[in-house]
Amino acid sequence: NCKALKSVKFDCKLEKLATGIFSGCVALKDVKIPSGVASIEDYAFNKCASITDLAIPKSVTAIGSYAFNGCKLRVIANFSDKLEFIAQKAFISSNVVEAYIPAGATVSYSSFNGAQALTLMVFEVAKGETKLFPQEFLSAAGATNNFSLVITGKVTFGGQAPFPGRNGQKLY
Repeated sequence: NCKALKSVKFDCKLEKLATGIFSGCVALKDVKIPSGVASIEDYAFNKCASITDLAIPKSVTAIGSYAFNGCKLRVIANFSDKLEFIAQKAFISSNVVEAYIPAGATVSYSSFNGAQALTLMVFEVAKGETKLFPQEFLSAAGATNNFSLVITGKVTFGGQAPFPGRNGQKLY
């Protein structure tokens, strides 16, 4: 039970933050993920509503399901080229503001669903053509009317309604 935990400092080398390590730590406010962490597993920061600032190290290659569910932190997720995978609902109902997704990374179904503060998403597309299914990670995202999607490279969009809920919004 970690409901009273307010701060965490790691003085050791870590390769991953285990499943549910801080899940439900509602008072947790101060935590720094150490450089070298490659994986933030499922539910790692689930419902940690008090965290307001968190840097995701460039060493992270995978982010698990619900890893940041319900986190109220305002994050600019500027992932490194090492990022390979963002699991389904990883940032669901979080306050992620911007997300920069590197070429080759897989973004799963509903990864950013309910991210009300999301205003910018940038995808770098590797050489060749990539097929994106935006409804799988943006459907009902609740992003503001100022939402921007930037894609570098050649892309085709799959699905019947690539941008559901975007009634009249400009995408450029």
